[in-house]
Amino acid sequence: MKSDPHYFIAIKIDDTTKKSIASIQAIVNAKSIPFKIWVHEQDLHITLQFLGAVNEKKLEVLQEKLRVVEEIQPFTTKIGGLQTFGKKAQPRVLWADVEKKSEIMKLYKKVTNECRELEIQTDTRSYQPHITLAKKWNDRNIQLDETVFENELNIKLEIREVAIYRINLGNKVKYEPIAIYRLQGEKRG
Repeated sequence: MKSDPHYFIAIKIDDTTKKSIASIQAIVNAKSIPFKIWVHEQDLHITLQFLGAVNEKKLEVLQEKLRVVEEIQPFTTKIGGLQTFGKKAQPRVLWADVEKKSEIMKLYKKVTNECRELEIQTDTRSYQPHITLAKKWNDRNIQLDETVFENELNIKLEIREVAIYRINLGNKVKYEPIAIYRLQGEKRG
């Protein structure tokens, strides 16, 4: 029996910003930091909600309900320094901090509410907007070089789109947008 594909909802990042973030990834990766997975440049995003497996019918309803995010005005935020989740010496995740503005929290709450109305499981931990750069520490004999945290991105990011992504584990670029929502003021194409 084939299981339903996995999905998540995220803020899209423009290609220019992705290139800037990827250049920091390359600098950090050059220090031979043993993460098993380095996120592909095209897969960089800011997760709003991880959905997991969702059946097709529920996904169709969610796609329609998420139009509510289009009511939010585009806004600007800032990508800052590098952080980690997990043990500092051998973290699970290396990520870039995203400024926690009220607009981003409004977007997160709208997405979360729509998911909950459809009884789609949502993450209940405190929301920390971030961009995952690498994950799955892969060598117990090595500790994270703390000079990694000296890399400050200091990038201004225009938030204009949110998308539902399908996860395609076997692909080099794993995250495929299946529905895109333009925040108010953007022309629909």
